[in-house]
Amino acid sequence: MFGLTRRKLNIAFWGFFILSGATLISGLITDMIFLDLLLSAVVIAAGFHGLLEELAERNNKKAFKSIDESLFQLTEWMDRVQAFAKAIKEKHELRLHRLDTKRAHTEQKLEKKTREMAKKMVDIENQLNSFKKNMALLELAAPEKRYSKAISILRNKGVITAATYSRMLAVTKSTAEKDLTRMADMGVVKKSGRGKAAPYILVI
Repeated sequence: MFGLTRRKLNIAFWGFFILSGATLISGLITDMIFLDLLLSAVVIAAGFHGLLEELAERNNKKAFKSIDESLFQLTEWMDRVQAFAKAIKEKHELRLHRLDTKRAHTEQKLEKKTREMAKKMVDIENQLNSFKKNMALLELAAPEKRYSKAISILRNKGVITAATYSRMLAVTKSTAEKDLTRMADMGVVKKSGRGKAAPYILVI
Protein backbone atom coordinates (compact mmCIF):
# COMPACT_ATOMS: atom_id res chain seq x y z
CA MET A 1 0.00 0.00 0.00
CA PHE A 2 2.84 2.38 0.93
CA GLY A 3 4.80 1.47 -2.24
CA LEU A 4 1.79 2.14 -4.47
CA THR A 5 1.11 5.58 -2.87
CA ARG A 6 4.77 6.55 -3.09
CA ARG A 7 4.83 5.65 -6.75
CA LYS A 8 1.80 7.83 -7.46
CA LEU A 9 3.38 10.72 -5.55
CA ASN A 10 6.57 10.35 -7.58
CA ILE A 11 4.62 10.41 -10.82
CA ALA A 12 2.66 13.49 -9.69
CA PHE A 13 5.88 15.24 -8.59
CA TRP A 14 7.66 14.66 -11.86
CA GLY A 15 4.54 15.66 -13.79
CA PHE A 16 4.36 18.91 -11.86
CA PHE A 17 8.12 19.42 -12.34
CA ILE A 18 7.86 18.96 -16.11
CA LEU A 19 4.81 21.22 -16.30
CA SER A 20 6.46 23.96 -14.22
CA GLY A 21 9.64 23.77 -16.27
CA ALA A 22 7.72 23.97 -19.52
CA THR A 23 5.71 26.91 -18.21
CA LEU A 24 8.83 28.79 -17.11
CA ILE A 25 10.60 28.09 -20.37
CA SER A 26 7.66 29.33 -22.37
CA GLY A 27 7.44 32.48 -20.18
CA LEU A 28 3.71 32.09 -19.41
CA ILE A 29 3.93 32.90 -15.68
CA THR A 30 5.48 36.39 -15.56
CA ASP A 31 7.34 38.89 -17.66
CA MET A 32 9.88 39.59 -14.92
CA ILE A 33 13.22 37.89 -15.60
CA PHE A 34 14.24 37.94 -11.94
CA LEU A 35 11.08 36.20 -10.85
CA ASP A 36 11.38 33.71 -13.71
CA LEU A 37 14.96 32.91 -12.67
CA LEU A 38 13.89 32.49 -9.02
CA LEU A 39 11.06 30.18 -9.97
CA SER A 40 13.39 28.27 -12.28
CA ALA A 41 15.88 27.85 -9.44
CA VAL A 42 13.09 26.60 -7.15
CA VAL A 43 11.89 24.14 -9.78
CA ILE A 44 15.46 22.95 -10.45
CA ALA A 45 16.09 22.57 -6.70
CA ALA A 46 12.84 20.65 -6.38
CA GLY A 47 13.93 18.44 -9.30
CA PHE A 48 17.32 17.75 -7.69
CA HIS A 49 15.59 16.98 -4.41
CA GLY A 50 13.28 14.57 -6.20
CA LEU A 51 16.24 12.92 -7.91
CA LEU A 52 18.05 12.59 -4.60
CA GLU A 53 14.93 11.13 -2.97
CA GLU A 54 14.56 8.63 -5.79
CA LEU A 55 18.24 7.70 -5.63
CA ALA A 56 18.00 7.34 -1.85
CA GLU A 57 14.93 5.13 -2.26
CA ARG A 58 16.71 2.96 -4.80
CA ASN A 59 19.74 2.72 -2.52
CA ASN A 60 17.45 1.84 0.36
CA LYS A 61 15.80 -0.85 -1.74
CA LYS A 62 19.23 -2.24 -2.67
CA ALA A 63 20.29 -2.10 0.98
CA PHE A 64 17.10 -3.83 2.12
CA LYS A 65 17.53 -6.41 -0.62
CA SER A 66 21.15 -6.96 0.45
CA ILE A 67 20.03 -7.24 4.08
CA ASP A 68 17.31 -9.73 3.08
CA GLU A 69 19.87 -11.80 1.14
CA SER A 70 22.29 -11.66 4.08
CA LEU A 71 19.52 -12.71 6.47
CA PHE A 72 18.53 -15.52 4.11
CA GLN A 73 22.16 -16.71 3.87
CA LEU A 74 22.50 -16.42 7.66
CA THR A 75 19.32 -18.47 8.09
CA GLU A 76 20.62 -21.12 5.69
CA TRP A 77 23.97 -21.16 7.51
CA MET A 78 22.22 -21.51 10.87
CA ASP A 79 20.11 -24.35 9.46
CA ARG A 80 23.26 -26.08 8.22
CA VAL A 81 24.97 -25.56 11.57
CA GLN A 82 21.93 -26.94 13.36
CA ALA A 83 21.80 -29.94 11.03
CA PHE A 84 25.55 -30.51 11.53
CA ALA A 85 25.18 -30.23 15.32
CA LYS A 86 22.25 -32.65 15.21
CA ALA A 87 24.28 -35.12 13.14
CA ILE A 88 27.22 -34.81 15.54
CA LYS A 89 24.89 -35.34 18.51
CA GLU A 90 23.29 -38.43 16.92
CA LYS A 91 26.76 -39.78 16.07
CA HIS A 92 27.94 -39.14 19.62
CA GLU A 93 24.85 -40.80 21.09
CA LEU A 94 25.34 -43.78 18.77
CA ARG A 95 28.98 -44.04 19.82
CA LEU A 96 27.99 -43.86 23.49
CA HIS A 97 25.38 -46.56 22.90
CA ARG A 98 27.98 -48.77 21.24
CA LEU A 99 30.43 -48.14 24.07
CA ASP A 100 27.75 -48.99 26.65
CA THR A 101 26.89 -52.17 24.77
CA LYS A 102 30.56 -53.12 24.47
CA ARG A 103 31.13 -52.36 28.14
CA ALA A 104 28.14 -54.51 29.12
CA HIS A 105 29.48 -57.40 26.99
CA THR A 106 32.96 -56.93 28.48
CA GLU A 107 31.53 -56.97 32.00
CA GLN A 108 29.60 -60.16 31.21
CA LYS A 109 32.73 -61.81 29.81
CA LEU A 110 34.77 -60.63 32.80
CA GLU A 111 32.17 -61.95 35.21
CA LYS A 112 32.12 -65.27 33.37
CA LYS A 113 35.93 -65.48 33.43
CA THR A 114 35.92 -64.59 37.12
CA ARG A 115 33.47 -67.40 37.90
CA GLU A 116 35.53 -69.84 35.83
CA MET A 117 38.74 -68.76 37.57
CA ALA A 118 37.10 -69.05 41.00
CA LYS A 119 35.92 -72.56 40.09
CA LYS A 120 39.43 -73.49 38.90
CA MET A 121 40.92 -72.10 42.11
CA VAL A 122 38.50 -74.20 44.15
CA ASP A 123 39.44 -77.27 42.07
CA ILE A 124 43.16 -76.54 42.53
CA GLU A 125 42.63 -76.07 46.26
CA ASN A 126 40.77 -79.39 46.46
CA GLN A 127 43.53 -81.10 44.50
CA LEU A 128 46.13 -79.54 46.77
CA ASN A 129 44.29 -80.73 49.87
CA SER A 130 44.02 -84.19 48.36
CA PHE A 131 47.72 -84.12 47.54
CA LYS A 132 48.54 -83.07 51.11
CA LYS A 133 46.44 -85.95 52.46
CA ASN A 134 48.18 -88.38 50.16
CA MET A 135 51.57 -87.03 51.19
CA ALA A 136 50.59 -87.37 54.84
CA LEU A 137 49.60 -90.97 54.22
CA LEU A 138 52.87 -91.59 52.41
CA GLU A 139 54.79 -90.05 55.28
CA LEU A 140 52.97 -92.35 57.66
CA ALA A 141 53.71 -95.38 55.53
CA ALA A 142 57.31 -94.41 54.68
CA PRO A 143 58.90 -95.15 58.09
CA GLU A 144 57.54 -98.71 58.06
CA LYS A 145 59.11 -99.27 54.65
CA ARG A 146 62.41 -97.85 55.88
CA TYR A 147 62.23 -100.02 59.00
CA SER A 148 61.77 -103.09 56.78
CA LYS A 149 64.80 -102.12 54.67
CA ALA A 150 66.87 -101.39 57.79
CA ILE A 151 66.01 -104.86 59.21
CA SER A 152 67.11 -106.44 55.91
CA ILE A 153 70.44 -104.57 56.10
CA LEU A 154 70.91 -105.61 59.73
CA ARG A 155 70.29 -109.26 58.88
CA ASN A 156 72.93 -109.07 56.14
CA LYS A 157 75.56 -106.97 57.94
CA GLY A 158 74.68 -107.48 61.58
CA VAL A 159 75.09 -103.79 62.51
CA ILE A 160 74.04 -100.40 61.09
CA THR A 161 74.94 -96.83 61.96
CA ALA A 162 72.98 -93.62 61.38
CA ALA A 163 75.39 -92.66 58.58
CA THR A 164 74.93 -96.01 56.83
CA TYR A 165 71.15 -95.81 57.31
CA SER A 166 71.12 -92.30 55.83
CA ARG A 167 73.26 -93.31 52.83
CA MET A 168 71.54 -96.57 51.96
CA LEU A 169 67.95 -95.39 52.47
CA ALA A 170 68.53 -91.92 50.92
CA VAL A 171 67.32 -89.92 53.92
CA THR A 172 68.89 -87.18 56.00
CA LYS A 173 71.08 -88.09 58.97
CA SER A 174 68.51 -86.55 61.31
CA THR A 175 65.77 -88.79 59.87
CA ALA A 176 68.08 -91.81 60.14
CA GLU A 177 68.77 -91.09 63.83
CA LYS A 178 65.03 -90.64 64.54
CA ASP A 179 64.14 -93.87 62.74
CA LEU A 180 66.78 -95.86 64.64
CA THR A 181 65.67 -94.33 67.94
CA ARG A 182 62.05 -95.31 67.25
CA MET A 183 63.05 -98.83 66.25
CA ALA A 184 65.03 -99.05 69.50
CA ASP A 185 61.98 -97.87 71.46
CA MET A 186 59.92 -100.57 69.74
CA GLY A 187 62.49 -103.17 70.72
CA VAL A 188 63.47 -104.06 67.18
CA VAL A 189 67.07 -102.88 67.52
CA LYS A 190 69.31 -101.75 70.29
CA LYS A 191 72.24 -99.39 70.46
CA SER A 192 75.66 -100.94 70.92
CA GLY A 193 77.80 -98.25 72.51
CA ARG A 194 77.46 -94.56 73.22
CA GLY A 195 77.32 -91.45 71.04
CA LYS A 196 75.53 -90.66 67.82
CA ALA A 197 77.96 -92.68 65.77
CA ALA A 198 77.37 -95.86 67.84
CA PRO A 199 76.06 -98.77 65.75
CA TYR A 200 72.74 -100.52 66.18
CA ILE A 201 72.23 -104.29 66.23
CA LEU A 202 69.17 -106.35 65.48
CA VAL A 203 67.24 -107.68 68.47
CA ILE A 204 64.59 -109.84 66.79
